Amino acid sequence: MKKLNTFFWQLLFLLLPFHALIVTLMKYKFGLIQYSFFIHSWKELLVFLIALSSIILVIRNINTFKKNIKLNLIDYTIFMYFFIGLVVSLFVNKNFIQVIYGFKYDYMFLVVYLLARISSLYNIKLNKVYKMLFISGAITIGFSIIWYHFLPLDFLKYLGYNENITKYVAGQALPIFHTVDRYSLIPRLTSTFSGPNHFASFLLIFIPLLGVSIYKIMGTQKKCFFSFLFVLSVYAIYLTYSRSAWIGMGFEIILCILIIIRKNRRLLYTFFSVLSLLTISITLYIAFNLNTIKEYIITCSENTSISNEETNTYIKCSSTRGHFDRNLDGLIRSVSTPFGHGLGTAGPASDYTEDQDKGIYAFHPESWYLQIFFEMGYAGVIVFLILVFEILYILYKNINMDNIWLLLGFTGVSVMAIFLHAWEEPSTSMILWGVLGLNTRYFINAT
Repeated sequence: MKKLNTFFWQLLFLLLPFHALIVTLMKYKFGLIQYSFFIHSWKELLVFLIALSSIILVIRNINTFKKNIKLNLIDYTIFMYFFIGLVVSLFVNKNFIQVIYGFKYDYMFLVVYLLARISSLYNIKLNKVYKMLFISGAITIGFSIIWYHFLPLDFLKYLGYNENITKYVAGQALPIFHTVDRYSLIPRLTSTFSGPNHFASFLLIFIPLLGVSIYKIMGTQKKCFFSFLFVLSVYAIYLTYSRSAWIGMGFEIILCILIIIRKNRRLLYTFFSVLSLLTISITLYIAFNLNTIKEYIITCSENTSISNEETNTYIKCSSTRGHFDRNLDGLIRSVSTPFGHGLGTAGPASDYTEDQDKGIYAFHPESWYLQIFFEMGYAGVIVFLILVFEILYILYKNINMDNIWLLLGFTGVSVMAIFLHAWEEPSTSMILWGVLGLNTRYFINAT
C-alpha cells in the first residue's frame, strides 16, 4: 500500500502542471464539454485516491501512526482556518454550490498538506516524487521556449484553445496566448498553464529547486543539464512579464543572499547598507516624482512622454490601474463586512457561480489575502497570515540544503499573493504544500 500511495503522489506531481492543457484538450478539442465537472475534478479524484490509500495505510500500520503522529502549531492553525471559513459560510452564505467551489480553491491545497503529513510518517521515497516534478517542470519550460521561438503564435488553437488573444471568458476555452497589454502584440509565456501569472508562480518554486539541485547533484552531465534548465527557467519567468512574479523573485534573491552571508557580519552589514541605500534612493525618487508617477501608473494620462512601447510593455499602466482599483474596492468591501461573505464569494471560485439575473457577481480583489479577507473576514485573513509566517519562521529556523528551496519558493509565492490570487493555482499550491507535508518530519517540530 505504501508503493501505491507513493505512486499516486508521483502521478499528482507529474500531471498538475498540465491541468489547464488536459482540461482544454478534453473539453474543446475532443468535445467532451458535457463531462466538464469530471474533467475539471481529475486532480481532486487523485487526491481522494491518496486519501483512501493513506487511510488504508494507517489502518494496516496503526502502531506506526500512533507512535509518529504529533500535531503541531501549523496543524492547529490549519484546523482553525478550516473552522472559521466553514462557520462564516454556515451563517452568511446560503449558496451551497458557491461554498463547494470556495472550499476547492481555499482549502484543497491544505487538504493535500495534511494528507502528505500522514504519508510522511511511512517514509515514502521523496526522490521518486521529486523526479516526477523535474520531468513535468522540464517539459513545461521546454515547451514554452519552443513555442515562443519556433512555433506559430496561434499553435495552441490546434489543441482546442480559443483564438481570442488575451481575453478569457469563464465557460469558454483559454486564449491561444496572452499579450503584455491589450494594445500590444508582445506575447507572454503561458506554457501548459491557464495564464502567464500561473506559469510564473510555478517557476517561483521550480527555479529555487533547480538551484539547490545544481549544488547537490553529482556528475558533470547532470549538473550541465540542470544548469541549462535553470537558465531557461529564469528566461521563461522574464518572458511571462508577470510583475508580481518578478517582485516575488526579487524577494527570493534577497533572502537567498541573506542566508548565504548570515554568519559573516561584515558582508551582512555591507549588504544591508547597500539595500538601505537603494531603498532610500527609490523612496527619494518617488517623492520627487510623485505627480509624474501618479500620471503614468494610476491615471495613464495620454500626455505622457513615455513611448507607447515602453508603457505597454513594462509599465502596463491600464493593467496597473485595474489592479489598484480592484485592490481598493476589495479592501473597502472587506472592511465594511468584518465577518466576511462566505466561501466562494471572491476570487476564481466566484466565476463559476456568477448569475447576474440573481444578483450574484464574480468578484476579483486581485490579491489572495484580500480574497480571504472578503470571504472569511478579519479572523480568516489573520489566521491565514499567521499560518504563512509560522511556516516561514520554521523553515528558516531549520534551514538546510534539503529545504532552502522550500523557504525561497514559499516566500516568493507568498509575496506574489499580495498582488494576485497566487495560491489558487493548483500546480503551485498543491505541489508546494504537498512537498511541505512530505518533508514535515525532517524540519517541522513546532509545538
